[in-house]
Amino acid sequence: MKIALFFLGASFFVFSEPSFASENFTCGYYREILKEKEPSCFFGEIFWHRDGQCHFFCDEKTSCPSLLSIIEKDIVSFGEPKTVSSSSVLGRFVSENSLPIVTYSLQEGELAHPVFYNVPPELLRFQKDTVEHEKYWNFIEKLIPKSFRAHLVEIRFVSDGTGGKTGFVSIPMEGTGNVRLEIDPADADDIVYNILHEFAHLIATSPEEQAQEALFEQCGENTTSFLQAFTNQFWDRYGNDFYELSEAEDSDEYSRIALRLGKKYPNAFLTEYATKSPVEDFSETFAYFLLSPRPEGDDLSDKKIQFFWKYPEMVRLRVSLQWRLLLLKKRGEVPSVYR
Repeated sequence: MKIALFFLGASFFVFSEPSFASENFTCGYYREILKEKEPSCFFGEIFWHRDGQCHFFCDEKTSCPSLLSIIEKDIVSFGEPKTVSSSSVLGRFVSENSLPIVTYSLQEGELAHPVFYNVPPELLRFQKDTVEHEKYWNFIEKLIPKSFRAHLVEIRFVSDGTGGKTGFVSIPMEGTGNVRLEIDPADADDIVYNILHEFAHLIATSPEEQAQEALFEQCGENTTSFLQAFTNQFWDRYGNDFYELSEAEDSDEYSRIALRLGKKYPNAFLTEYATKSPVEDFSETFAYFLLSPRPEGDDLSDKKIQFFWKYPEMVRLRVSLQWRLLLLKKRGEVPSVYR
C-alpha cells in the first residue's frame, strides 16, 4: 500500500489510499494524481491537488522506517558548521560590502538576460562561469517547491568574501510583491543551510503570508502569518532590547550588544545572527527545524524549533525537503566550493 507520509518526531502519521476513498474520490481522480505530477516532483514523491505540493511517498511496512532513518542521519551533516576552504578562489576575496557579480531574470524557470557588473579580478572567473551559475539555480529549483518561489523573479550572485553575508532576499521593485534572491558563492561550504535560511525569507515574503498579515492588520480578521505568530510568541517578551542591534554603528558594537543581550536571555537564540531581528530569528530557527532532530529540551531556543512542529504543513514540508536534499546529495547536485 502506498501512503503519504508525515513524520512527527518518533511518530508516523500516515494517510493511506482508503482515506481518499472515504471522501468519495474516484478512480479517475487517482489517475489524474499520477498523471499530473508537478515537473519538480522527485522520484518517491507525488503531487497532491489538495495543497498543490509534492509529498514524499513510501511503503508503510517496508521502506518508510528505513528510508526515514537514512534521511534523518544524513541530513544532520548539512547543519554542521563548516571550515572555510583556503583553496576557494572566492575565499581570498575580501570586501566591506557585498559586490554584485551578475544578475539573472527568471523566465519560465530558466536563468535569462544576465546583467554583468564591473568586478575585481578575484571575481572575474566566477562571473564568466555560466555553467556554475546554472548549477546553483538547478539546486535551488529542485530543492524549493515551485509554489514557494512563484514571487521570486531574479537571482543575483554577490560577494563580500568568505564569512560575511552569505545571502539575502531583497525587493527589486517596491509594490510588486516580487523578490530577488542574492547568493554569495564564497560561502558555498554552507550552501544548504544558507539556502534554507533564505527559503524562510521566501515564505515570509510570499503573497499568501502577506495576505494573512493584511487580513489581520487591516481587516481585523483572526488570522496571522507564520512570521507574525512567531514574533508574537517569542519577541514580545524582549520589548525594545533587541532592537538596539539594528542601530549598531559597526560590527564591533553589534557583537557587544549581542553578547550582553545573550547573557540577559540565556539559551534564547540558536545563533548570534538570530538576535538581529524577528525575521532573522524566524529564518535561523526554520533552518534548524529542517536540518536537526526534534528537540526535547525546555530552553527557549528549543521551544522556537518546536513552534514549527505545531504546523502539519511545515512537518510535511520538512520531510519533502529532507528527501530532496538526500537525493540531490547522492546525485552530486549540491553546489560546492568554487575552485
